Amino acid sequence: MATKTSPSPPPPIFAPAPPAAADSWWVVVGGGQFCNTVQNSEQCVTDGSGAHTNNEYCVIRATRALVASATPSFNTESVYDYITIAGTQYSGTSGPQNVVMQAGDSMTWYTDTSIVAGGFTICATSVPPMMPPTSP
Repeated sequence: MATKTSPSPPPPIFAPAPPAAADSWWVVVGGGQFCNTVQNSEQCVTDGSGAHTNNEYCVIRATRALVASATPSFNTESVYDYITIAGTQYSGTSGPQNVVMQAGDSMTWYTDTSIVAGGFTICATSVPPMMPPTSP
């Protein structure tokens, strides 16, 4: 008699994100229990105060063109707990610095099942205007 195997569980389904406030820079589109915007400053997004926990995952979308940079307190378990922006992973104490994101671009936060650290706060600034080319 053949043994039946259970199918893999489906991926998590995230409810649609609430509309972003007109002055916001970020919207958390999935995993809102693990990531949120910093109160009174929609310019920053964080995993919260204190050490992050195991098995965290969230998706954060830029609502406008911006430059993303981690604060000096960026601290995750190297290699295993990370932020990903445009295919580049940032972990340990090397958070993103001056990473240009367009409106609609996403970053993800992931932690594994062991070892926790301080977590992250990433803030946005405006993309500098393009400088016209200079004549020789």
